[in-house]
Amino acid sequence: MATEKYHGRTEAQRRADARYKDKHFDRVATMVPKGHRAIYQAAAKECGLSWRQFIIDSMNQYIKNNLPSFPLQKMIEDAETMKDQENENGTR
Repeated sequence: MATEKYHGRTEAQRRADARYKDKHFDRVATMVPKGHRAIYQAAAKECGLSWRQFIIDSMNQYIKNNLPSFPLQKMIEDAETMKDQENENGTR
């Protein structure tokens, strides 16, 4: 039985990817002024970062610089601990 592929991926592989992304990531969408996306992407490239990592690092740096009492690091550590506990318990 032939399995139809889309960009080299089977339907089952795409479904598995979607389940993984749903479990491990939150989607965040935003709009920027026309032309600014290219500026930000060029800055990310200049920093040697992916567009995604550039945005994450920029938001974290903004919080650190402007909200010194905000418990960013503690919140990140708590989220990682919770994820590790779920993995140990076999929660999926």
